[in-house]
Amino acid sequence: MPDYGAAFKAENQDLTLPASGPAGATALAVDFLRPYRGFGDILCIEPTAYSKYHSLQTSFNRRYRNNLSFGVNYTFGKARGTASVDNATVGSVGAPRNDANQAH
Repeated sequence: MPDYGAAFKAENQDLTLPASGPAGATALAVDFLRPYRGFGDILCIEPTAYSKYHSLQTSFNRRYRNNLSFGVNYTFGKARGTASVDNATVGSVGAPRNDANQAH
């Protein structure tokens, strides 16, 4: 991503355009300001949710005479999380992002 304020630096202005209008109005195209030439927007997939699953499983088996048996199974499950689906978000569509200002 281009640095914040890169469009306002004097070395990033298009010298073929007349200097008029607000600051940064004659800035080069964003593709010229990128640190890696030839790359457009690089989309970043960031997981933004969490989930937890806890379970308690019990089993009771009883054998009787004449090959007769009885069994009971029980499962108690609890799921907690911040999202109901496992999708990741796609951030940064062309706009610069300040990685030092991300919430973790």
